[in-house]
Amino acid sequence: MCKNEYMSTPLDWFNFTAQNHNSNALIQYIVKVKKGIDFELLTKAVNKCLDIDPLLGCTFTTGKGKPVWTAGKADISGICKRYGPGDKQDCIQEFLSERIDASKEIPVKIASIENGEHIMIVKLHHALCDAAGALEFVKLLSEVYSGLEKGKPIPKTRTPERSTDAFFEYFGIKDKAAFDPSKLDMESTWGTPAGDSSSEQSFRLKTMKLSPGYLEKIKKYSAKNDTTLNATLTAAYYSTLVRILKPADKPREIQFTANLRRYSNEKEMNTLCNLSSILNAHLPACERFSDLSRNTCKAIKKALEPGNLIQSVLSCDLLETVGYTASEKFYADDWTKVKDTGLCTPMISNVGLLDKEKITFGHSEVTDMLFVPPAFTGPSFMLAVSTFADEISISSAYYSPSTGDGFVSSLLNGIREILDFEISG
Repeated sequence: MCKNEYMSTPLDWFNFTAQNHNSNALIQYIVKVKKGIDFELLTKAVNKCLDIDPLLGCTFTTGKGKPVWTAGKADISGICKRYGPGDKQDCIQEFLSERIDASKEIPVKIASIENGEHIMIVKLHHALCDAAGALEFVKLLSEVYSGLEKGKPIPKTRTPERSTDAFFEYFGIKDKAAFDPSKLDMESTWGTPAGDSSSEQSFRLKTMKLSPGYLEKIKKYSAKNDTTLNATLTAAYYSTLVRILKPADKPREIQFTANLRRYSNEKEMNTLCNLSSILNAHLPACERFSDLSRNTCKAIKKALEPGNLIQSVLSCDLLETVGYTASEKFYADDWTKVKDTGLCTPMISNVGLLDKEKITFGHSEVTDMLFVPPAFTGPSFMLAVSTFADEISISSAYYSPSTGDGFVSSLLNGIREILDFEISG
């Protein structure tokens, strides 16, 4: 294989094909820093990152066989964008809504917004990485920027392995044929309201922040009720959806994402890539919230059992067997089915603590960070959870009018109402 071509891993494949109906399948982080960012230094740091991890400077080519990331003469002059004086929210909205065509552009864009606050937005295409991988890029960018500012050595070029090998090694799986991915229950039994998808779609982002006091209250509530913080938030999401959508009184499912990097034994393995899986947590129809939260915890643990995880990963690996064209057709047909039936399980992605490690850009400390999930057209829908400085952010990126502004506002308000009522005691 030529050194300027990089094979896409099966999970990279999955994310690109699964999102193919939505060319704005992007992972984004909004980062606030205490002091201003030196734009020239930021540009140099981004270019250094492209040298350190060459995949960042490639375009995604599908071809007739396996898709590859191809290095070439892609224009990198527009990677970094600087916004002058203007309305801060308008600048953020404008940049968040920008798309990346990974077949023609490298899968990275950065914005610097200086208007009272110092804000940076990092945008990466989902074909390149998932949310955990994008956070690794933010850390790399901060390390390189700081090194350049302080005159310290920066990381050398690296080619970290991007594969599922460590995952299967962790579980001692040698015979993949012993597992049947078709046994994984991922059937959708409900979906969020799908509005007009034929008219022009506008990108939207709605975020609800819960103060540090909420985090402590939810932790205490979870400990008292034999559940977890993540399960409590997922239960509040599910309960609010049931209240809004009023489905038939029977058990439903919530999809959640699982970061598979915890099963890698190598520190430098599988960082900036797609290495997450999607699983279903099956929840009861109607229970008091404390019981629902406990049962949500049990359902998540059950979904994360090794057999289910392995089946989930194998379902992605099988794409390599059937080929890219067939895989693309499968997801296109599945999306047609989703639109026809309106059934597409609501999803939640909790990326956890964004300040687990202190991040600085030179002498400027990061004071806040927010995960912006990929935007979907209805009836697909994802809710994202992230935490920084003990403040929980619950966000949704979506397209209007295919997903209604009123629905998203009602959902966020409903989650807060449930948490206010249930954990206040």
